[in-house]
Amino acid sequence: MARTSKKNEKDLLAIQLTVENIQANEDIKSGLADFNVTQEKITEGENLYNTAHEKYKGQTKAYALQGAANNYFIKTRDNARKIHVSYAKIARKKFADDPDALELLDLNGSRKRPLAEFIPQARRFYENGLGDASLLEKLASVGLTKERLEAGLALVNETEAAYNRLQASRGTSQQATQDRNESLAAALRWRSEILTISEVALKDKPELLEKLGKH
Repeated sequence: MARTSKKNEKDLLAIQLTVENIQANEDIKSGLADFNVTQEKITEGENLYNTAHEKYKGQTKAYALQGAANNYFIKTRDNARKIHVSYAKIARKKFADDPDALELLDLNGSRKRPLAEFIPQARRFYENGLGDASLLEKLASVGLTKERLEAGLALVNETEAAYNRLQASRGTSQQATQDRNESLAAALRWRSEILTISEVALKDKPELLEKLGKH
């Protein structure tokens, strides 16, 4: 990512300098005009640069937001797992002699690690505990109160929501990258064409060629 960003920044700067130096130098404009590089063509390059620059900034922002979404998801997921594991440990001890309760609360076996398995397992624990008055009373007797179970369930739901937001942000980042790549490629094609023409149009004026940069 860092290497790509540096290359993009270098390409954008090269395009910008080419456009600005054409705009600022009448001798360059005059030489290029002999090869049908009109003001319209120069303005096209300026617009292509502006679009590429905006898409670059948009892609950078999208990845920053994705990073923030990823950090939040990890923090929320880890907290939800930690709490569920600790509550399950207490509940398993409480219902050690009650196989029906263990089954209803999904306390048999290990705590699931994959998100697609952790969320439904944790939800069964919280929802079934909250939905059965007898179980809830027994859970509360060992500190797993209604308020704690509700908070635990809310954290599991937020973990799922955070994951969904992360997935959406990944899609946004991918689209932003595609948009940046396409717009930058178009601007680079414009610059390459201008430089090729300038090598002929300004072949006797190397100092002007220097202002436009190199391929």
